[in-house]
Amino acid sequence: MESDPRWHRSDYREHVLTHGLRSVWSTPIFARDGGVLGTFCVYQRKPASPSPRQQELIAQVTHIASIAIERAQAEDAVKRSEAFLAEAQRLSRVGSFSWRLPTGEITWSEQLYCIFEFCVTLDLIRSRIHPDDVAFFNDVVQKTRGAGGDFEFEHRL
Repeated sequence: MESDPRWHRSDYREHVLTHGLRSVWSTPIFARDGGVLGTFCVYQRKPASPSPRQQELIAQVTHIASIAIERAQAEDAVKRSEAFLAEAQRLSRVGSFSWRLPTGEITWSEQLYCIFEFCVTLDLIRSRIHPDDVAFFNDVVQKTRGAGGDFEFEHRL
């Protein structure tokens, strides 16, 4: 680093040298699309080049780091999307829910709880459907339970 002209322009040069570090191996961390996510650096107290084994370890570390970084970015994107959806539902005073028929699991959006003012059950859903639509609703549920998968159902209140 002391003799590399690229380090002579670096803001970090003096800081690194005051800690007794004399060489650095720097490897980009690539995203799946080829973009650069970051850099993995190994600093040493004496000038050296990485051995083949060290190069292999660096490749493994940067690959694992790319997976972790992209996963964290994807999770952040999902959280942002959920926050935007929740805000849109709050502003428009609409809600949403999902129902996993094989397990019976029902998930409501926060706004849907505000609309109905209590927890959802299958009986509650049926009680909110217009009486002329209940038989059709029950038929859709039974067919979907048998076939698996998702369904959409619009009804009168």
